[in-house]
Amino acid sequence: MQDQPSPTKGVVKKGKVPVSNEILKIRLPKPVEADLPNGLHLMVLEDHRLPQVSFQIFIPGAGGYYDPADQPGLASFVAALMREGTVSRRSEQISQQLEVMAANLTLTAGRPTCCSTHRFPKRSSRGTNSARARS
Repeated sequence: MQDQPSPTKGVVKKGKVPVSNEILKIRLPKPVEADLPNGLHLMVLEDHRLPQVSFQIFIPGAGGYYDPADQPGLASFVAALMREGTVSRRSEQISQQLEVMAANLTLTAGRPTCCSTHRFPKRSSRGTNSARARS
């Protein structure tokens, strides 16, 4: 009986990219958690690879599931209005400030929650407190 050649020895698989199992592993930093006096639960995940500050605020119980039966879409409507101005700042002023800071502010209404997402370059982080205090 002759030895049979290995079916994979010397075989070149064309059109197939080798996949490393390492790339499929997810490595998330452990969050630092704290409860603030106002009841807000804070979770901080630090990632210093980019000079960027990014945070999200989730408001449980404010999503579309909780819209009154006679006002479907209310949560989405309110989320859309959040960028339309405040008592002391018009929509254009908010947009201008975000542009000056190279920042992004997104407000969305999901089903169970509303979410406010904020992103800005690290160099702009000092300006956010004064900008927020004036609104």
